[in-house]
Amino acid sequence: MGVYDKYANHDGRRFTDPKWRDYYRRVFTLLQAHNLNTIVSPYLCDAEDIIDFVELAASYDIAVVLRSNPEGCLRPTPEHLVHEAYGHPSVIAFMYGDEPAEADVERYRRNYEHLATYYPDKPVVTAMVGEDVEENGGFPVRVWEELDPQVRMIRFYPFRYNKYNLVDWFDGPEGFGVAPDQAFHIIEQANGQTPWWYVPQVFGQPAYGAGMNYPTPQDIRALTHTALANGARALLGFSLQNEQGPVFWRALVNQALESEGDNLAMYGELAGIFRKHSDLLLRHLPAEFDIDNNCNACSAVARYDPHTGEQYVYLVNRDSVTAHVSSLTIDVALVEQIQDIYSGQAYDIRMTDGRPTITVTLEPGEGQFLRLTTASQKTYLPYVSHLEAILFPS
Repeated sequence: MGVYDKYANHDGRRFTDPKWRDYYRRVFTLLQAHNLNTIVSPYLCDAEDIIDFVELAASYDIAVVLRSNPEGCLRPTPEHLVHEAYGHPSVIAFMYGDEPAEADVERYRRNYEHLATYYPDKPVVTAMVGEDVEENGGFPVRVWEELDPQVRMIRFYPFRYNKYNLVDWFDGPEGFGVAPDQAFHIIEQANGQTPWWYVPQVFGQPAYGAGMNYPTPQDIRALTHTALANGARALLGFSLQNEQGPVFWRALVNQALESEGDNLAMYGELAGIFRKHSDLLLRHLPAEFDIDNNCNACSAVARYDPHTGEQYVYLVNRDSVTAHVSSLTIDVALVEQIQDIYSGQAYDIRMTDGRPTITVTLEPGEGQFLRLTTASQKTYLPYVSHLEAILFPS
């Protein structure tokens, strides 16, 4: 779990300049203090700058998603400093481009292939636009099918115009498509065995009714749980620092690394919770049992663990303002216990037509990952890649 770096004051000086190094020591210390272990790097062209950056990150046990442009910046070869930079073990992936249009796909394919030739164990990722997801997949899925990346990455920024959020979402005049929770489900179904990473919205404008609203801590909680409920394997929040430019975006901290309210504390708290359960979060898959859920603001997603055979319900209150009570009736036989793995809370089970039923009260934005303990379970072997283990270490 990590963040995008948006430091705005590089002023063209080399990374070896003490100003840079001192700043990023503070950045990496801040990430460590909030259970975050991955950073999407600033855009660095010079190979020696990249080496200095990734080695400093490695000294803090921070993994790097390296922003890269082989055509416009470096041409990776297995020689000298370029290979030392791109091949550094703390670089777990390359980020090429951002939010491509149809006309960009061929250029993206060329650069994906170029990087894969020299660094086949490091995926190339590009953040696609989640609002472009359609019921049949839409443009992001078509691009993924053409590029065939090792990891599919997408952003979805749902907090807009002071009226759109995880509960109130529709195809309005702004042209937004399917709701975020539906989009995440479509993405997971379209991905097959390919993991997907999510870029949650942790930025926005403080002004009331702005195009991108600044999320509350409860917004962030609901959003991250909703993505994980649908199998997201990494969370890379956009962004750590405020963005300065023609439009001011408030983020987790300002450029001086001072917290903007309580959002960083919430993001770090969630990272700590998810880290404790990283093994399961990196392998849980969609399950096929039915769930009756009487809470319209709540998502109840059927999951299972392919390692143990255990079945789960990932329950999320997408409403970040109001608490909700959800009555769940689950079509799984012989359930002996239902317990939230995050909090440890176990629920009293009553039977409805032979099926277990529980009542759960969810605080605004709360998510619970409910384990269904049954009388007998099958066992399967897991597969967790080294890349996923870095992003969500145990």
